[in-house]
Amino acid sequence: MNWFDHQLLLARKYSLPIVLHLRGDGAIEDAVKLLKERSVDGDWRGAINCFNGTLDHMRALTDLGFYITWTGLLCNDARAEVLRDVAAKGMLERYLIGSDAPQLIPFNMAKPFPKFNRPCTLPHVAAILAKLMKIPVQQIASVTTMNARALFNLPAVAFNGALPVAGVAFDPNVFTEEPLVTMPKVSTEPDVVTKGKKRLRLLNDEQIAALLTPEQKAFVKDGFVYACPPGIAAALDAMVSTKNPAVEQSIKDFVAAGTISLVHDPRVHKNRRRAHADRRAVRARVGVRAVRRRVDRRMVRRGGRRYVRRH
Repeated sequence: MNWFDHQLLLARKYSLPIVLHLRGDGAIEDAVKLLKERSVDGDWRGAINCFNGTLDHMRALTDLGFYITWTGLLCNDARAEVLRDVAAKGMLERYLIGSDAPQLIPFNMAKPFPKFNRPCTLPHVAAILAKLMKIPVQQIASVTTMNARALFNLPAVAFNGALPVAGVAFDPNVFTEEPLVTMPKVSTEPDVVTKGKKRLRLLNDEQIAALLTPEQKAFVKDGFVYACPPGIAAALDAMVSTKNPAVEQSIKDFVAAGTISLVHDPRVHKNRRRAHADRRAVRARVGVRAVRRRVDRRMVRRGGRRYVRRH
């Protein structure tokens, strides 16, 4: 709680939004108490990630200025019976939708379910929220997007160069996870990818895993392996699967910002192989064999001079 208090002071000092993930007995009550003590007319700006509290909890947090984030937990029939009643009685103007990826897969999507959750499953959360509140899903999408932009000061962006079109009907079968279930397939045996006249050798799964830390994922493109957070790996994978031409620039921007790092460059290994071949060619020209031989030194007198003959 001491460090939590310091974080709140930093948020107020630098005018930054707060994202809270509250779990455990009494966690919400303790957080609300401290937020009220540090509040100035309830002007906090933040979001409650993956909300799982009661109606009273939700009203106390929204009164303090927080948005409530709903996730795939609402789509779980076994766990969300009480939570759905809370969601139906709230205010859409204080709602956000989130994925909590890679957890909380929305189980209202078509089978087979993906192994990991992705941000692209957000429309399924919007669909269940629209059903609970008995309003069109387009309204859920529009208002929650507006709320997210207001909270995090985000600009309006285009998707694949096109702005959202008003009146598009929601089809749950369109939002499938099939191209994003796993990372790009890498064979267990080293594979050779041809790009123009260049032949780039990929690493196998075990070699790629050895380059990463436990919290990192790999993004592989043209033999280059990048270590990055899971969300960014999924985003880049989605751009590649949709043939988005901006993927090259996105990778450069991420690398420049230090968000992702290049952990395997096939050009380096190719240059090493070339240098090794050059060294072998030099050995062949000067007559030096790979096997070290015993050096026999003999002193020989010729013309009154001494020299060392090596065999």
